[in-house]
Amino acid sequence: MAVVRDQGAGWRVSLHRDAAVSESFRGGLCLVGDTLRPTDGGGLDPATRRALIRGVVFGPEEVGRLVGDFLPRLREALTVKIKTERLPRADASPPRAVLSITDRADGIEVIAEIVYGDPPVARVRGERLVQLGRAVPLRDRAAERALRRQVDEALMLPVGRRLRLDGQDALDFVAQRLPRFRGEVAGEAGRWRVRREPARIRLEPAGGGGLGLALRSEVSAEALAAAWGEGRGLVQLTGGGYAPLPADLLERHGHAILDLLQAAGPDGRLPAHAAAPAAAVAEDLGAPRPDLSHLAPLIEGFEGLPPAPLPPGLTARLRPYQRAGVDWLAFLRAAGLGGILADDMGLGKTLQALCAVASACREAGGQALVVAPTSVLRGWINEAGRFLPGLKTCLFHGPRRSLDPEAELVVTSYAIMRLDEALHGVHWTMVVLDEAQAIKNPDSQTARAAFRLRARHRLSLTGTPVENRLEELYSQLHFLMPGFLGSRAAFRERYARPAEAGDLAAARALRARIRPFVLRRLKSEVARDLPPRTDVVLRCAMTEAQREATEQVRAAGRARVVRALGTGRSLEVLEYLLRLRQAACHPGLLPGRGAADPESSGKLTLLLEKLDEVVAEGHKALVFSQWTGFLDFIQAALDTRGLGHLRLDGATRDRQGLVDRFQSEGGPPVFLISLKAGGTGLNLTAADYVFHMDPWWNPAVEDQATDRAHRIGQTRPVISVKLVSEGTVEEQILALQQAKRQLAGAAVGDEADFVRGLSREDLAALLD
Repeated sequence: MAVVRDQGAGWRVSLHRDAAVSESFRGGLCLVGDTLRPTDGGGLDPATRRALIRGVVFGPEEVGRLVGDFLPRLREALTVKIKTERLPRADASPPRAVLSITDRADGIEVIAEIVYGDPPVARVRGERLVQLGRAVPLRDRAAERALRRQVDEALMLPVGRRLRLDGQDALDFVAQRLPRFRGEVAGEAGRWRVRREPARIRLEPAGGGGLGLALRSEVSAEALAAAWGEGRGLVQLTGGGYAPLPADLLERHGHAILDLLQAAGPDGRLPAHAAAPAAAVAEDLGAPRPDLSHLAPLIEGFEGLPPAPLPPGLTARLRPYQRAGVDWLAFLRAAGLGGILADDMGLGKTLQALCAVASACREAGGQALVVAPTSVLRGWINEAGRFLPGLKTCLFHGPRRSLDPEAELVVTSYAIMRLDEALHGVHWTMVVLDEAQAIKNPDSQTARAAFRLRARHRLSLTGTPVENRLEELYSQLHFLMPGFLGSRAAFRERYARPAEAGDLAAARALRARIRPFVLRRLKSEVARDLPPRTDVVLRCAMTEAQREATEQVRAAGRARVVRALGTGRSLEVLEYLLRLRQAACHPGLLPGRGAADPESSGKLTLLLEKLDEVVAEGHKALVFSQWTGFLDFIQAALDTRGLGHLRLDGATRDRQGLVDRFQSEGGPPVFLISLKAGGTGLNLTAADYVFHMDPWWNPAVEDQATDRAHRIGQTRPVISVKLVSEGTVEEQILALQQAKRQLAGAAVGDEADFVRGLSREDLAALLD
């Protein structure tokens, strides 16, 4: 028989002869009294028998193997006697497979284990049994093998190894593998649990303005867009967990559903601009179809807009197209919608906006806010005093600025809007953004500050066609009607990228969607009484100094720039082209040169000749350049000639005073203007000649500058003259603009964007 005794902190198992045995014989027999009997140890293999004769010692850490494995197998061969009080009791519970799940922020941790007892008294680690309590289980290795197979087939996990599953892997595990597991599960997948019913999206009646409808959705716009766009079968629920995508609903109305999710407020209420997508999906979402009959004039091309009452005290006589613009603005305001007034330069956007502001303040009370470039703030105050003398105004600008609570119209700059929180504490009756391209980048601090303004109604003014500037378009419409075009990522995927790749269907879809909210009239279409404008290109021969400067620029940088083509290093290309353009205008513009001699620039010489002719014939002229250094050279030459002139650039303080002097009958005949500081916001109809000294990347910028003279109030034909140096990069820029007008139109006045948009072949052509 086998005897178990204490040995130190552990135990010793050894073979002993039973006291009743008087003699043992070979062959497994022994004599008990007068009877011959078989011995109990006959079933042991020789190695085990020899080991037990010497004695097998188990340490305290091996108690589980001793009690749960070694002794049960030993009892199958012989009698076992326990001569110790320290061995724990044996537990006959069968083994179990248990899966433990821990929910983490970005996934789950899982471990599958084989345990004995409930609660567990031991767990299997590899081939070892690790004791957890005082009881020790009796191992069933066949059952353990069956459990390992089950875990491997259902969960595809190694038993006893802890794994971390992130994101989609966690979701796949919970959705596909976990349901196949027949064992026990400890813990919960939390946010990763999956239910069978599809995610629910419903429309319900709701009061409080807008459409009178509220969207009740278990999913966010971002989660639905990601799951649908990536072709997943499951979508994350806002309350935690996942559910199948409502595939049938998305197949019929996917984009409309996303539009509604983006447009819905925090309480689910839908704004007025969500009328079209709401009408498209109302029946499928369990709600009556909204009545859109009142929006028919917008949808049908502004036909039949009801005439709006003009504000009392208006001193201006509106032209027919201006009257139509005021009616359109009033209609949008009554419908709770925003809009972009994108009329051509010089058609009176300020006057139309003032009519809308005055009517809103008189009807709804409160205050209106106009945000404009610093250069035109005083112009807004002056125009308001001129056309609506009864409108109380406040210029909120300067270090001692303060809000006048009695003012109906507050005028401020984009910089102040960005910096002064006082403007964000007012709930404005109306907010108007003038030159709204200032928020073309939705990530900029200026755009974010504009988005935070609180207003009952919003309006944008810009003279740049928004159809060609998709990012600017998104930003402006997000300011006017948040969610109208969905998320920025969805806008890019649905409209911008396909349209930029030449997808006409995407471009048409975008135009159709925004058409009711963008009003653009061209001077050629509506201001037929405006005198004609003639565009002239004068080619100038370069001087020897210019040719020498151009060759020096090419020798110093052309090889390096050619290597940079196509590598993404657009700044190197831009710097090189800038130097070539400066040499084409005046070599003194290049770093290290300062010659102001008119004879060193063929372009300056020709300008002076033309100005002599223009002034002698009784005309006035505007001269534009993007470089104030070039204006310095021109100004010095005019002083030498004794030709009267004024100058406006970024350092000018009294802009309006200069404008008044130039506009006066006896004012100086020449006005030098930096393109950046004076290209917009000025009324200079006293001039009928406009000279552009350096071709700009985007022709629309030059057009805006010309429109300082060619606008309502001009009575004489306007001549726009572009001076171009022969045989220089300027000629190639003009050719490229003609060949790729769509590309040039997308440049939006930013040289870096223009260069990034050019192909390698385009850039190579410019550098030749």
